[in-house]
Amino acid sequence: MTKELVELERRLAEVDKTLNGDATLAYHEFETPTVISSRIRNIMNGLISTTSAPTTTFINSYNDASKQFAPVHAEVKAIAGEVSRIENLLEQSGAPYTPGRLPEWKGQ
Repeated sequence: MTKELVELERRLAEVDKTLNGDATLAYHEFETPTVISSRIRNIMNGLISTTSAPTTTFINSYNDASKQFAPVHAEVKAIAGEVSRIENLLEQSGAPYTPGRLPEWKGQ
């Protein structure tokens, strides 16, 4: 089960990198591609203080973010299914409480 958990952590790190970018590259001032969160943040900052319609640039940026997000959403759903499966295995094996996992309550 440990190997599966390590693999899930790796997959989650990839999802985080896709959503938020590679912080290590950015820290060392390397060029990084525009990521989903950056696109959405730019749109929000541009529209928060205006009542005008979104610009074509904002609409195109939203469409790009939407296309980038579709596979991320599918991956997160798959990871959630794996986490649920592992939680069930932990419960069946009588594993002690782990943060975020509610054990079955059987009363006294």
